[in-house]
Amino acid sequence: MPLVLSFLPQTDLTEISVRVTAGARDFGKARFLCRSGQSLAPNPDALFALGLYPASELGIALQVEGEVDAGLLARADAITGHYADWWRGCRRVQVQADTSAQKAPRAGRGAAVFFSGGVDSSYSLLENKGRITAIITMLGLDVPLSDAAETQRLEKMAQETAAAHGLEAVVIETDMAEVFHPIASWMEHHGSALAAVGHMLADRFDRVIIASSGDETAWHSPWGSHPAVDPLFGSVLLAVEHHGLVPRFDKIARVTRDGPMMARLRVCNKSRRNCGQCDKCTFAMRAIEVAGAEARAVTFPPFLPRRGRLRIVDDAFLSDVRALHRAAVAAGKTDIADEVAGVIAAYGRGGLRRRAKSAIGVAWRIARHRARWRKAAR
Repeated sequence: MPLVLSFLPQTDLTEISVRVTAGARDFGKARFLCRSGQSLAPNPDALFALGLYPASELGIALQVEGEVDAGLLARADAITGHYADWWRGCRRVQVQADTSAQKAPRAGRGAAVFFSGGVDSSYSLLENKGRITAIITMLGLDVPLSDAAETQRLEKMAQETAAAHGLEAVVIETDMAEVFHPIASWMEHHGSALAAVGHMLADRFDRVIIASSGDETAWHSPWGSHPAVDPLFGSVLLAVEHHGLVPRFDKIARVTRDGPMMARLRVCNKSRRNCGQCDKCTFAMRAIEVAGAEARAVTFPPFLPRRGRLRIVDDAFLSDVRALHRAAVAAGKTDIADEVAGVIAAYGRGGLRRRAKSAIGVAWRIARHRARWRKAAR
C-alpha cells in the first residue's frame, strides 16, 4: 500500500494541515500555522516534497492527492536514487499523482532564506541581502512547541533580525517533525521538508534558500539538505537553492562583522543559551577568538579560561576544523592552532571504526522505522 499525503480542508488562510495515511491506517496530521499572518497555500508540490523521503525510507510508493508540477514529478526517481545510494535501506520509489497543467508564474514575487539564528542561516542572510525580501523561521523543529518560552524567544529573534535588515519575517510553527518521526528520520528528511514549506509560500516567493551546513566537501557527504538534491525539489513556480558551500570559519568571520546578527547569534543545541562547552559552541568560540571578535560575541559566556573540548564529530566537520587550523596559524594564534592540530591527528587514528559505526547507525535507524511501519500498517 502507498503512503498517502493529502490536505485537509483549509478554513484559515494562515493554517494548513496535511493528513498522512496508508490504507485504513491514519498516522495523523501535520499542522502548519503562520504566526506572522501570511497566507499558506495547499500546493500539492508541498505534499510531494514532504512525503518523498519517508516513502523512500519505508520502501513504498508515495501517493499525492492533487496535481503536482510535471518537472518535479519527473525528478522523483533521481531524488530517491540519491537516497538509495546514500543510505542503506532507502529505495527508489514510484509517485502516484496527477500532473498539473503548465502554470504561468506570477510576477513581482520575492525570495526568502530559511533562518534559524545560527551560523549557516545568518551567513546566507547576509550574503543574499541584495536579492531576498524575507526570512522564514520555523518553530517546532529544533525547539519543541511545548517549550513556550524558547519558542517565543525564537519568534522575537526572527522579527528583530528581519527588522534590522529591512526584511519581512515569516514565522511558521509546525509539528511535522513529530508527526513523521515514527516513519522517517528527521536528519535525512529536513531538507525536503523545508522545500515543502517553500511550496506552501510559492504564491509569495519565487525562490527559497536553504543554508548549507558544510563547505565544498558537502558534495560528498550524504545529508538531508544537500547541494545536489535541494534544487531538484523546485518547480516552475518555485526555485529551491542550496547556498553557502564555504568553510564554517569563513561564515563565522563574516557574521562577526554584523552587529545586529552577533547580538542574537545562537549556535548551541544543548541549552537555551550558548553554553560554551558543547561541540558547536566550542568551535564557534575558537573561531570568534581567531577572528578577533570576542568583544562582539555578547551571546556567549566569557572566552577565558577556554571552555569545552574541541571535537571532530564526522568527516564533513573535519574540513571545517582544518580551515580553522589554517586561520589560527595565519592569525598567529599558536595555542589554538596547536589544540586544533592535536584534534585532527586524534581523529585520523579512528577512521575505519568510526565509518563502520556511522553506517550501522543509519541502517539501524531505517530498519527500526520500517519495522514500526509494518506493525502499524497491519
